[in-house]
Amino acid sequence: MQLLEGVAVPACPTCGANLKPAVVLFGEMLPPAFEEASVELEGCDLLLCCGSSLQVYPVAHMPAAVLGRGGTVAIVNVGETGADRMAAVKIERRAGDTLPALVARLSGS
Repeated sequence: MQLLEGVAVPACPTCGANLKPAVVLFGEMLPPAFEEASVELEGCDLLLCCGSSLQVYPVAHMPAAVLGRGGTVAIVNVGETGADRMAAVKIERRAGDTLPALVARLSGS
């Protein structure tokens, strides 16, 4: 394991390259999926934000954009988010525990 700025970075067991988490780090380009999400946001009636502090832009702007068009925001997150005051519903629980239960409830299972 290599140290990078004092943090241990795991190496790929196959090629030895540094592994990186599946997140966009500061200064990196946003993935194409972000543009797709932005297009979907234009027709969104309900935005369900899960497991995010909603503190980093441009994603942090999404709840306000939906509200500005008359949509509704719901949040599933442990701890405060930047959009708590905008949410019609806030579920203060872990998304990984809550979403399967929510799907089961909505599907009648």
